[in-house]
Amino acid sequence: MRDKTMVQCLKHRNQAWCDKKIGKIFDRFEYRLNKINQAIIKLKYNLILAKLDLYLRAEWINREGYSIIKEDIKYLISKI
Repeated sequence: MRDKTMVQCLKHRNQAWCDKKIGKIFDRFEYRLNKINQAIIKLKYNLILAKLDLYLRAEWINREGYSIIKEDIKYLISKI
């Protein structure tokens, strides 16, 4: 997509102008996509924590396993 946009821009402007403007546009776009992906990942981790609570109540896992997995997931969430 960046290459197609660059070709279109070069038809009307010079290389330096196109690099500057298109670079900013795509950098902002990429930044927003990364933030959206981070939010989705956090939601999925929180879903895992909710399922983990259900598994503990159903006694499918023991308290020690629950604690280890929960702490690992909380660590992953904190690193996003």
